[in-house]
Amino acid sequence: MKILMGMRRDAATIGGGDVVQMLKTGAALARQGVEVEYSYGDARQIGGQDAVHLFNTTRIDDTYEFARVANARRVPLLLSTIWHSMEEMGRAYGAIYGIRPFPIWTYTAVKETFYRWRSRREWRLAPAFRYRTRLRQVVGWADAVLPNSEAELRILKSETGCEPRAAFVVPNGFDIALGHRTPWAQRSQIVCAGRVEPRKNQLGVVRAFQGARLPAEAKLVLHGATMPQARAYGEKVRRAMAGGQASYGGLLSQEALYAVFGRSRVAVLASYFETTGLSALEGLAHGCSVVITDSPCTREYFGEAVEYCDPFSDASIAAAIERAWQRPPPDVTALLARNNWAEAGRITLQAYETVLRGRRSRQ
Repeated sequence: MKILMGMRRDAATIGGGDVVQMLKTGAALARQGVEVEYSYGDARQIGGQDAVHLFNTTRIDDTYEFARVANARRVPLLLSTIWHSMEEMGRAYGAIYGIRPFPIWTYTAVKETFYRWRSRREWRLAPAFRYRTRLRQVVGWADAVLPNSEAELRILKSETGCEPRAAFVVPNGFDIALGHRTPWAQRSQIVCAGRVEPRKNQLGVVRAFQGARLPAEAKLVLHGATMPQARAYGEKVRRAMAGGQASYGGLLSQEALYAVFGRSRVAVLASYFETTGLSALEGLAHGCSVVITDSPCTREYFGEAVEYCDPFSDASIAAAIERAWQRPPPDVTALLARNNWAEAGRITLQAYETVLRGRRSRQ
């Protein structure tokens, strides 16, 4: 089986959870004998594959171009939606920019024009006004959608009015090959891993850490790349850490980050909005107690295994960190067995086979 995985053009230079999901899923499929090609914004690569698998509907511009070409050439199409709730995003950006109610649909649509200029040096405003139409077209062309959770699928349907032909819930995951783990009781570090940008709320995590009632040996370290458009925010975060027990460790390789998780007592992911939270899964896999944003998707993934917080409240984040510091991580064997990249690859391959059988039966 030969599959083309398609992603936004700027993914080659600007990473994110969608890129991790595509590459990790692709690697898991390759281990099952699937031939996987990757394309970053170039729909001309479609041709000769058994199916096209696209990632990310919140960023619809490049996804639409891939889907349009696949539909025209009658190539089976699958879509990992990676849909961020517009309601949650509107609340988040309203807090970030101080505008309430925040015009989130307009904001997201107009950003597509900026992204096209940044990645292609093409200035086209018209597609922004067709954002919802393009989104519905892409979902309508897809033979199947592959959301990360049942909650994501429900939110996608309710917020967009889309009704997919078929859906397969494919979990996000972590790498089963883990790094060294220090015994939990001997750990004194709190880690917050993710891109440094306002929506990830590192500033709130720093303030919460500084206000939390923790032992004197407790320290906080932040890891992740600072986005070019968020340099001012990154400086604000670093100024907030000055003179205390918090530090910024920069961007790490996956292996080095696993080593950090393996010696951290608590992993915090208090983003203003999340789907599943990859770093929370990685923290659990490495024996951390975890604090994460409370949302329908995170509740579905983590159940009672983590401490939840309200990212809009520093006091809530601080209280969750205090609870996690005192609470040894529970047995998450079953949770991790459901949510790893090998399992994601297995379910994705099942989805491919089901779609291809359906196509053949209709010919």
